[in-house]
Amino acid sequence: MLFVAALGVASSALAQMPLPAFSYTYTVPWARGFWFQAPINFAITGLAVPNEALQAQQVVEVIDFGTSPPPVFPFTATGTTLFYSNGTAAGSLIPVSIPIVAGHCIGILGACTPGTGTGLSTSMGPSMGPFASDILGIATTITMLGTQFDIATAGAGNPCWQDPYPYNPLARVQVHVAQTGTGTIATNTTLGAGCVRSNASMYENFEWPHQFDLANTALTFAPNGSGGYVASLAGSFLPVGSTSTPTPLTLGDDDEITQMFTVGSFPGWTAMTICSNGFISKAPGNGIWWLLPHQMLSMPQTAFYATHDYSPTSTGSGRIVWEESASRIVVTWNGVYSYGSTAASHVQFQFYPTGTVTIAFGAMSGLGNGHLVGYSPEGPNHDPGNTDISALGTGTIAIGATDLLPLTLAATTRPFLGTWWPLATTNIPPSGVLGVDIFGLGDPAIADLGFLGMPGCGLRSTLDVMRSWTVAGALHIAYLGIPNSTTVLGVDVFTTSAVFQVPAVNAFGAITSNGIRGHIGNL
Repeated sequence: MLFVAALGVASSALAQMPLPAFSYTYTVPWARGFWFQAPINFAITGLAVPNEALQAQQVVEVIDFGTSPPPVFPFTATGTTLFYSNGTAAGSLIPVSIPIVAGHCIGILGACTPGTGTGLSTSMGPSMGPFASDILGIATTITMLGTQFDIATAGAGNPCWQDPYPYNPLARVQVHVAQTGTGTIATNTTLGAGCVRSNASMYENFEWPHQFDLANTALTFAPNGSGGYVASLAGSFLPVGSTSTPTPLTLGDDDEITQMFTVGSFPGWTAMTICSNGFISKAPGNGIWWLLPHQMLSMPQTAFYATHDYSPTSTGSGRIVWEESASRIVVTWNGVYSYGSTAASHVQFQFYPTGTVTIAFGAMSGLGNGHLVGYSPEGPNHDPGNTDISALGTGTIAIGATDLLPLTLAATTRPFLGTWWPLATTNIPPSGVLGVDIFGLGDPAIADLGFLGMPGCGLRSTLDVMRSWTVAGALHIAYLGIPNSTTVLGVDVFTTSAVFQVPAVNAFGAITSNGIRGHIGNL
């Protein structure tokens, strides 16, 4: 085993489980919280529904589903209610002491309509996620959990049941945690990111309609000659009727129609499928609902998106109109209402024979649900993360024909005393010839090695120990031996990977992965 010197670094336990940004990721009609599988024995010490829940009092319930994950709609899930509170002011911390057993699946629900009664029988909505969180420094995934109907046995007084449709903006409950028992918790922490080579998708997700800041602007996707695009803030909203006589499409609420081309053209397409909720696909198959990023990235058909819950058949709403000529095809949401409102939006898709696509915006309603703007080829695709489109200025976004994922390092177990610590390097490029495992007792925290000829690549471990290996595929497993000695308990060990390629992709000839900080423990 490789000896690691003791530095006496203390464990830093996180007091609160990190949560994803408050967004429509969770606020589908049945979203009421999340569930996770406990990685160790621990205690929940506090609960709070943030003020963003928009209600005067918070209702919180903690449910133990045992060792099996809760099923999703339409199945019925049963479990044990560990805690229920109704009446505390929203946003205030509820002190609790709830022991949680390792391996059990725990549901955290809140912001339901309060009631009375006991028992548990809940029809779950579709699961979403997973999303990254952690418990006392241990990486833990959380998945949306919700109720289609209620949390109490049918017929009983419901202690927690669904709020009226369409939405109650909940989905997050703050969970404070504490260690139980004695010992040092072993943890893995991801540091930085590997060299990003190419993303095939891009998007901006506006969680709330008032956040939308692209009114009276346009986003243009220009072909890059290699199957991808260069996106920029360019283009303009064309007057309706400037291409050809506008033809209203027979699109209802949550509907789609496929339009064959007659005089217009777009490379690789012979028709386009138009969804009333603001996206245009190469062919049918992407459904009829407004979308969230993880859904957009997994759609079976290539599409361009300005998705939102529109209602073109509402009384007084404008229509979705089609224009086609040899020079371009234009589809316009011409003053279409947001669902549940009489506020109109103006969105326009322009498709050109050159392969260029422009999504242009006029005046926007500012009401209804959120907006998702972007592009994604047929999925599944890697999530490139949210892009602030309005901040582009004169800059551009490079979109590849396919995802070329960054070199990635992950620990497959936590670093326990007296064990081997396996580390997996993935997304090794086919052109890789030589790899290096790097271990150290410090983190130089270098985000960009451009000064060494490796722009965009970082370094998150000192070069104390390096081991080379011959590339033999897209995966490499390294093992670090952790001594069975309390002298290394609580020590932080840092590690990263590098791969040299032929032909070289940069002046230095190599790319690096993210880093991992392993905190040696016995729990």
